[in-house]
Amino acid sequence: MPCTVDAWLKSPEFTELQLLEFYYSPGNHLPHTERHVLVPSAPMSISRFSSSLHTATFALCYLPDNLVLNLRLPFLKKLSLVWVCISEASLHSIVHSSCPALECLLLVFTVRIGFLQIKSPNLVRIGISFDGWQLIIQDAPALQRLILDSSYSPLLIIILSVPKLETLGVIHDLCAHFNMVFGSIVLQSFSMDGLSMVLDSVKILYIQMNSFDLNNIIGLLQCFPCLEKLYIKVIISCTLEARI
Repeated sequence: MPCTVDAWLKSPEFTELQLLEFYYSPGNHLPHTERHVLVPSAPMSISRFSSSLHTATFALCYLPDNLVLNLRLPFLKKLSLVWVCISEASLHSIVHSSCPALECLLLVFTVRIGFLQIKSPNLVRIGISFDGWQLIIQDAPALQRLILDSSYSPLLIIILSVPKLETLGVIHDLCAHFNMVFGSIVLQSFSMDGLSMVLDSVKILYIQMNSFDLNNIIGLLQCFPCLEKLYIKVIISCTLEARI
């Protein structure tokens, strides 16, 4: 199958390809335990679209180092990586080197990425859902929207130099070790340490709580004085639901 797809993409009809969605669907005829073994690699021929491709989605496939580390898509503006197999080095390369004009980035992984650093002058929207230890977003002057999946709980999230950030979420108190750092502001399970600066650019905020605590919410909002919309999700445990 990979050879067939590669041959298709080399066809002259696709020379000016602008949008590419590549994903593998194993179907239900394979046992679930065997599906990951047959995950194909993304076609090497995607590099031929360096002068035309502006939107790309890769899902349920393998992105090998020899493809990513040499990939250059200077006009790509939207990239989605969903349940792909990719190394940490390749992930950083595709964000920082392969796609310099990137404006929208979606990352949904089932594999653990220990450390992820995102540094981009052009990124406007970022969505992240994966299991990792540390996330650093810095020097992103155009970033307006940062959405973290509510189940994503790294040890540390550091956000620096994002003056245009308007939408932020999900901030949650589900993990005692959860830390989110905005410059000199440290949010640790909804407790604040250091209020020498506020995030007056944020207009929309999503938060998730294990139990509703109005005092914690009021304290948290001190960091966001210009907030226009607040979305709160309270998780009710099965035990509590049974009592109710």
